[in-house]
Amino acid sequence: MKRIWFAAVFLVMAAALCLTEQLYISSFHTEMDKKITAAATAAEGKNKAELDARLKDVRAYWDGKNEILCMLSSHTLPDEIGAGIRAIYTDHPHIEEELARIRALNDVLYENQHITFANIF
Repeated sequence: MKRIWFAAVFLVMAAALCLTEQLYISSFHTEMDKKITAAATAAEGKNKAELDARLKDVRAYWDGKNEILCMLSSHTLPDEIGAGIRAIYTDHPHIEEELARIRALNDVLYENQHITFANIF
């Protein structure tokens, strides 16, 4: 009987951990997309002060989430996103394209970590 209780508790804990991961990934994707969109809007408007503030916001958010994302997924994609974030600056000649690339990588990270039938099997 003790084994059945242990198995039940283990399954509940595993399900809770999976749910927490999915909520974290979803929240990260949504918030990062908002921050990148705000930076892209500032870049289109050629407002350097606002763009600088938005880029600092993206970097600060990334710095706070990077370590956990590396625990939840392979390091390749988070490392590429982080390298892209570190490479952009206010006077970057192709900043809009770089922000679009970072947004696309963020979408790929979400799709790779999001629970789908294809990701399970």
